[in-house]
Amino acid sequence: DVSHPAEGTALHHVAWDVAGLTLLGLLGIGARRMAYVSISYLTSRVMTGIVTEAFARVQRFSSEWHASNFAGSIVRRITRGLGAVDTLGDTLLLMLVPEMMVLCITTAVLAFHWMLMGLVLAVGAVVLVGLSVVLTLHYVTPSARLANMWDTRMGATLSDAVTCNAVVKAY
Repeated sequence: DVSHPAEGTALHHVAWDVAGLTLLGLLGIGARRMAYVSISYLTSRVMTGIVTEAFARVQRFSSEWHASNFAGSIVRRITRGLGAVDTLGDTLLLMLVPEMMVLCITTAVLAFHWMLMGLVLAVGAVVLVGLSVVLTLHYVTPSARLANMWDTRMGATLSDAVTCNAVVKAY
């Protein structure tokens, strides 16, 4: 029968495809793990430098400045800045860069095989990214600034109330 050699060849190709995809999956898991370990090391060094520099700058301010500002708000601003740096690094290096690579490679492969569809995907991706940036800047940023302002005020009030800082400043 002529169909038997073809079935064996098809099964052979399927086995190689499964093995190749399994290898790619394992390499992806390993690369992601290496990225997390590397960014943890990098972020801890950067954050240590930020904290050291921020508190050194705060310590250099005059005693009058310290008397007229809430200590809790300063600490809260510094810790919120640390969280922002950590989130930014994770978002850029662990999420956006790999996704951009996948999108660009997929668009290039699609454009190589079907030019019009690759162009449609590229234009759609640019429009989506542009729309996301515009919406973020016009709607998310103002509300985040307002939330940060109230968070700073609340944290300052609570921190200074717990430590009785207002009593100390009164003397």
